Amino acid sequence: MSLSPPSEKHRFPPTELLDMRKPGVAAHWESLQPPPNSALIALAHRMGIAGIFSSSSTSTTTKSGRVKTVDDEQMALLIRQACTHDSFARRHAAMYPNESPPPTNGMLASLGNTLLGLFTVEFIHASYPHLPTRVLKAATAAYVGHQSCANVAQELGIAPLVRWHRQVLFSSSDEIPLFFITIVSRVCTCLTRV
Repeated sequence: MSLSPPSEKHRFPPTELLDMRKPGVAAHWESLQPPPNSALIALAHRMGIAGIFSSSSTSTTTKSGRVKTVDDEQMALLIRQACTHDSFARRHAAMYPNESPPPTNGMLASLGNTLLGLFTVEFIHASYPHLPTRVLKAATAAYVGHQSCANVAQELGIAPLVRWHRQVLFSSSDEIPLFFITIVSRVCTCLTRV
């Protein structure tokens, strides 16, 4: 998959937006647009993973004189996949039925979740070898649970880059959307796999 310029149906404004009888179409179309590559690459640099991609890069010079590496495209594709939830693919397929759905973070999330849990349990067990299993499990959840990963993701600025079907469920104790916390923490676990 390459980062070629968007096709005509992805250009603004699409013909569906010109129909004024459909007021919600603009917001729906906007939510389907991918984040810019510059934002994804900036996220990789904030996280400190850009060095992984730049070790074996080949560079070319663009028309504007900017040096562009092949690994910038690979990095943007991987981070875009990590920031795309499974619920987005269904919404994308409804709007663009003739296109293949974008890659999502389903498999990355399960692998990242396993790795985070493994490394955290290993660290806690090495630090406190005589902890009971329940306490070890609670400490692991405190380190890499949904709320912890969501806080880290928010500090890194991942929230505006996440593509998902926005349905809002609120917890009874506070007004933080539960589904949002789950989605953002899932992106954090996906990026662990990188």
